[in-house]
Amino acid sequence: AVLNETLRLRPPAYATGREAMRDTSIDTTPAEKGRTVFVSMSTTHRDPRFFPEPDAFRPERWLTVPASELPRGAFFPFGMGPRMCVGASLAMLEATLVQATCAQRWRFEADAADPGERPAITLRPARPITGTLTERPPV
Repeated sequence: AVLNETLRLRPPAYATGREAMRDTSIDTTPAEKGRTVFVSMSTTHRDPRFFPEPDAFRPERWLTVPASELPRGAFFPFGMGPRMCVGASLAMLEATLVQATCAQRWRFEADAADPGERPAITLRPARPITGTLTERPPV
């Protein structure tokens, strides 16, 4: 739930481009064949139709509505379709293991609430994330 909520608010790629294969329209905007169309994961993941309080970090939302039950295209942090990131499954496995391992041993408290965003090839924090790392007592 924490990982999905993090990916919802801060997907690794914030937007992707695709070439229109035929003349079409998106909402009321025409997209001619051959035109590049950009899709923003960051914007889509904050759509209040699918995510109430879309800017709030609420991992519990994933406990009641799993990603598999959302409409197609409402949550796609690694893209979708035939050009979806080939490493998506491995990335989710690694992130889950790192999160679980770190959370067992340490507690991290960030100094600032939100470092902001710096879009580059991937989405990055605008400022360094600083905080306090405390070791948890052994169980």
